[in-house]
Amino acid sequence: MTNHFLIIISTIVVYEFLIFIKFTNILKSNFKIYLSIIEIFKSKKISDKKVDVLLFFSKSLLLLSSKIIIIISIIFIFLLALDKISYSYLKFITSFYGILEAILIISIYNQIRKKINEKL
Repeated sequence: MTNHFLIIISTIVVYEFLIFIKFTNILKSNFKIYLSIIEIFKSKKISDKKVDVLLFFSKSLLLLSSKIIIIISIIFIFLLALDKISYSYLKFITSFYGILEAILIISIYNQIRKKINEKL
């Protein structure tokens, strides 16, 4: 019972955290930079400008990737803290039923959140 309560709380907290920090925008930016770097490597021209642009994109990619790693680390630390409350929490959340329950909670919560935002 404790695991089910914790999975409801943790799923909603992590979901809201990812929305708050605009995680999807970070991932999209990261993907766009990867595509830009691939296009630079596909280019046949060799110039100093190409090297400078590649260096700029590499720095941007490093910064965005660092943000992603930090965000994932924060979420993992949060889940580890919850595991201290219930020692079988991490086992449960990584099991098939735990993942299924988390997906179900996210979908229900997302629908409720949309209805509340429509009224505002």
